[in-house]
Amino acid sequence: MRCRRARKFKFALKIIDKASCRDKEQQIKNEVSLLRRLRHGNIVQLIEDFDTADRLYMVMELVTVRPVYTCVDNAVSGLTVQQQFETIADTWVGFIVVCLIGK
Repeated sequence: MRCRRARKFKFALKIIDKASCRDKEQQIKNEVSLLRRLRHGNIVQLIEDFDTADRLYMVMELVTVRPVYTCVDNAVSGLTVQQQFETIADTWVGFIVVCLIGK
């Protein structure tokens, strides 16, 4: 097991209880695999993961910003409905491309 000493940084810890996630093992493996490869400013970064017999621990970047819907509201306020749609659609297309390409 690797250990990184970080004195000035705060991290989030996502704990997945494997017993409560029966039938979702592959989905969880896919999430971890994808997060290991992705490096993007708009996606929470997976720092490290530790797999035990009964739990999966994911050390992740701590994000302390407003809720997503607030950011979306601010991004589209003052725009026409068509412009709002285009802005949100462009964001989703960018997200999907990042997921598919892994960059």
